[in-house]
Amino acid sequence: MRAFRDTWELGIHSYLTYLRDRLLLLRELLSPSGSIFVQIGDENVHHVREILDEVFGPKNFVSLITIRKTTSEGAQFLGATTDYLLFYARDIGQLKFRPQFTRRRDEAEERYDQVLLADGKSRAATPEEREGDLPKGARLYRLDNLTSSRPAGDGDVREFVFQGNPYTPGAGTFKTNLAGLERLAKANRLQVTSGGSLA
Repeated sequence: MRAFRDTWELGIHSYLTYLRDRLLLLRELLSPSGSIFVQIGDENVHHVREILDEVFGPKNFVSLITIRKTTSEGAQFLGATTDYLLFYARDIGQLKFRPQFTRRRDEAEERYDQVLLADGKSRAATPEEREGDLPKGARLYRLDNLTSSRPAGDGDVREFVFQGNPYTPGAGTFKTNLAGLERLAKANRLQVTSGGSLA
């Protein structure tokens, strides 16, 4: 495999010239209702967008789509965690676009794995319920960690009795004070996890 520096001996200028020539050809091959997607990393997305604006015209820009990828290893500061898809139309007035309606859950939604039923009972949600097929009056929720790794200080709660059983925050402390824990218990917002801790 040839490295970027070997293929593009004049650096970014030769790469952008190469890309511009290909895009001009692709523009001629596209039907009036066609479109093009160009995937690029963050280091050159601004240059490639300028070329696409030149070739297709800024008015034919449709969208900049962000694609999540795994974090880059060995980054000195913040790792690049995204690539980009530049979406341009041959003629935006004739663009054929068919929206996709498949719902994709993000990572935050995946944690909502408990269901509170209309009668006040709660349990683990089924896969169907997690996708939105809930019984009438039910809603999804998630358990949260009530403890902090911060060392306990004076006045921190070291033990809380819930449903007749004592619970401790381990080596740390609870994230809230006694009044907060009592308020959570009264509002039916506390639950014992399968591991035996309070959440």
